[in-house]
Amino acid sequence: MSAPQPPLQPAAAILGRTLGADVRLSGARLLKGETRSLVWRCRVEGGASVASVIIRQLRDDAATAYTDWASLAFLTHRARATGVAPRFYGGDSEVGVFVMEDLGEGTNLEALLDAGDAATVEVALLHLARQMARLHAATAGGEAAATFGALRRALPAAEGAGRKAEAARWLAAGDRLQAWLDALALAPPAGLAACREALAATFAAPGAFLAFTHGDPAPSNNHFRIGPDGRPEAAAILDFEYGAFRHALYDITAWTTLCPLPLPLVGAMREAFRRELLQSTVEKKLAEAAADEATFAVAWANLVAFRALAIVTWIPPAVLEENRPWAPGWSSREALLGALLRLQREAGAFAHLAPAVAYARTVSTALRRRWPAYDQDDLHPPWPALR
Repeated sequence: MSAPQPPLQPAAAILGRTLGADVRLSGARLLKGETRSLVWRCRVEGGASVASVIIRQLRDDAATAYTDWASLAFLTHRARATGVAPRFYGGDSEVGVFVMEDLGEGTNLEALLDAGDAATVEVALLHLARQMARLHAATAGGEAAATFGALRRALPAAEGAGRKAEAARWLAAGDRLQAWLDALALAPPAGLAACREALAATFAAPGAFLAFTHGDPAPSNNHFRIGPDGRPEAAAILDFEYGAFRHALYDITAWTTLCPLPLPLVGAMREAFRRELLQSTVEKKLAEAAADEATFAVAWANLVAFRALAIVTWIPPAVLEENRPWAPGWSSREALLGALLRLQREAGAFAHLAPAVAYARTVSTALRRRWPAYDQDDLHPPWPALR
């Protein structure tokens, strides 16, 4: 198979239209060669203030690539979101190419968790939490949601996107929660169906917490410039393939459930996030919701429960017989139990979530009897930097 060729000519035309200059691209280097898309870094000749750019060339997943396109285009024109994400220079849907800002050399959280130290990781996480808050503060409210929606609908493969469709899919996965009960010969807690319906409704209509979210805040989906002291600084968020208007706590609670960090770091990120949200937001309803401790606590518990139950639906009961990898150094059994334990911890004080908490307690108790190796009160991946 021949090596892929960078789309230099269409990318140069895109960039030239934005900069109002006759530019040429050279020295293309392939950064990512995944099936979804190819990502290239190129030098810019004749671009004046722009020395290099990143090109994304679509391949076989138009929905996520065009969501990334629409997300970056939307954020580029939100003045208060400057620096949160790479600038979008333009795209051509006919050839499936778009061009964005090159943030330069740096690192990401995944690399720091693998090879850094605990103090450096904490600095990076706090930068990231504050940047997440700035993202939401700059985009809160229905008017901004309508603007992004129009951008996304103008691009291909927009069907099935948005929080309402996501909430419907989440609710429809209830049979997978029941599958775990059946596999363990357990009865469903009273009120579970009604509790799940209420959670889905909250996710679909988050009210004051409506803001633009990244959707997949994995350890690799960020970029840190390294300062003179060797510490990370100037965090930026990358790869908005699942960007959408959702509940503003959707991203930050991922670090409690989806990519669970040690609890002290979760608490530090939560506080940094909330403080930044209070300082940055000009959307009155979001500011009031973040300022009220009781309102924020309920919202946090709701989103942890929503995310934790989603993880249960992603992992099949087949892992009762044979464990499966989930992430490096982290198995499906650990991911499942970790999510159930975090749900109990974060939502246990709220009566309206009692059925979800009871489900988590019932299932996790039965699983730990089967899997005595996982008898810890809390589970999270063994990140090398945090051992």
